[in-house]
Amino acid sequence: MVLTNSETDIVTQLYGIATIGIFTIVSSAVVWFILAGVMGIRVPEEDEINGLDMAELGMEAYPEFAKG
Repeated sequence: MVLTNSETDIVTQLYGIATIGIFTIVSSAVVWFILAGVMGIRVPEEDEINGLDMAELGMEAYPEFAKG
């Protein structure tokens, strides 16, 4: 198993890593901004307070930890 390649350069490898990293960050940001603008990325505040298990499933996930 060869772990090195004499025909390439570490700078080239680092450039590739940086390029892919920047592309991924920018692409992800664009997708998140589109999602936030079109449909929102947060649940309603009431569902946050009551808990998503009640809002989505109609039941308490951990009734032994109920408020009150």
